[in-house]
Amino acid sequence: MLELLARVSLPAEESFLQLRSGQLSVGQGQRLLIALALLHAPRLIVADEPTSALDVITQQEILALFRRISDESGTAILFISHDLLSVAQICDRVAILYGERLSRLGPRLRCSNAPRHPYAQRLIGAIPRLALESRPAVAPRRSQPDPCPW
Repeated sequence: MLELLARVSLPAEESFLQLRSGQLSVGQGQRLLIALALLHAPRLIVADEPTSALDVITQQEILALFRRISDESGTAILFISHDLLSVAQICDRVAILYGERLSRLGPRLRCSNAPRHPYAQRLIGAIPRLALESRPAVAPRRSQPDPCPW
């Protein structure tokens, strides 16, 4: 367990394991949940809104952690989120659900490209323009941007 704590950037000390949940920050709690998810070396981790309650800096750290886990262990991560900026930073493939149906599935969403699907257009349109123009903090795996399939 101490190795897992270190792997998710938590103190690898026995004293940390003695803390109660109320003594952890939200980011520490999220990292602890990720460590528990890694406990049995899964091939898939389902991360449902894993950054929604976090400050921007901690969000970026968690996104980088997910990318590192995926790269180092080959664990697939199903990243479920309404935060399209996070999705654009971390995901290799994107599925957009509309009305409980899969409306599109394709390569990573690139916010700078014009989507074709009306729902995807509205999602992209809701992102502040300044945010679209900033560079992602987590480096994408591919050197060339993917065309937006929507």
